[in-house]
Amino acid sequence: MAKTLFPPWDLPDWRQVDDSVRGGSSVSYLKAVDARSNLEEATPSGEKGSGKSSDVQVVEFSGTLDIKTLGGAGFASQKYTYNPPLTLSSKQYSGIRIEVLPNPDDYVSPTPKDFTFTIATTPSRKMPNGRTASRVMWEANFRAPSRGRNGAADPVTIYLPFISFTATYRGRPVPLHEVACLAADDDLLEDDGNEKGQDGAVETVSQESWALEGKAIDEAPGHFHTEHIFELGLMCRSGFGKQEGDFSLRITSIEAIARQEDACASGPPLNRRGGSLLGRLFRFC
Repeated sequence: MAKTLFPPWDLPDWRQVDDSVRGGSSVSYLKAVDARSNLEEATPSGEKGSGKSSDVQVVEFSGTLDIKTLGGAGFASQKYTYNPPLTLSSKQYSGIRIEVLPNPDDYVSPTPKDFTFTIATTPSRKMPNGRTASRVMWEANFRAPSRGRNGAADPVTIYLPFISFTATYRGRPVPLHEVACLAADDDLLEDDGNEKGQDGAVETVSQESWALEGKAIDEAPGHFHTEHIFELGLMCRSGFGKQEGDFSLRITSIEAIARQEDACASGPPLNRRGGSLLGRLFRFC
């Protein structure tokens, strides 16, 4: 069976990690919404309120992505920390499933549509100067659903198989064989959304290419181990000026996919609207 990660959302336990850590002006929020009336029902993350977050069924990850302050770069994100760490055995689970609702305004407004789901498999570490050290993050990108001309607002299921996640360090992809040996840099703040260096070509060995060569994923150097997950996150980044402005993503649930539950669970990110599966590209179950 699938394992429900959210809800409950525990909104006060989410925290902002925006490009303000680098002097940027982007900002993000995570708040409960009434999907039927588009009215807010509870307080945003980081603020104490009287509403019980366990009753929240729909949240909105929203904010403003600014690219002017940092010369084209920018990111906004929300993070949830697990203590003790979340365990998602690779023998039992094969990916993440996110159910989202189309933004009611996204057809008339050219808002950012590309988002990233992040996972940290190592704990956050404080340096002697009080700053948070950088660490390897695992990321999977997806596109928010569009309501379209016909106004359809059916929930859309987004599949993010673990095999599709890419290792990054300070926002830059890194080869799998370097993941295990990357040490925290004591000179920099935690900057998981940093786009520094992403414009340069980086030769990486992805989990997909490793599997396509007929090799076992568990044997790949720097393999994505999901047995200890210390942090999950939602991010919207500019992609060096490719998108900017106000963004919104409405989410009804986030689950871990049981390995035998869906044939598509081990392929690239896929969307399913109204129960119709769009495709099956990989099968490693």
